Amino acid sequence: MRLFEFEAKTLLKGYGIPIPSGKMAYSVNDVHIKGPSVLKAQIPAGGRGKAGGVVFVIDEKEGRKEASRIFGAPLRGYPVGGLLIEDQIPID
Repeated sequence: MRLFEFEAKTLLKGYGIPIPSGKMAYSVNDVHIKGPSVLKAQIPAGGRGKAGGVVFVIDEKEGRKEASRIFGAPLRGYPVGGLLIEDQIPID
């Protein structure tokens, strides 16, 4: 079974496992950011970060610019149909 990250996180949350809150964007117009965030391309392949599909942004203007870039071209051979947008959180 192949799951997108947002689908896996929904399942984990259903079992009470804490996950960062996030929302999906299916176009540049859906990108609404209120502070430092992470945009994660949702494709059925690994290595998204190295391929430019995971980016850190600081505001909505930068987020929309990066979302436009990510939606604009295939990533690892897959079209990007959605972006998971999460707040940046410190990792201990």
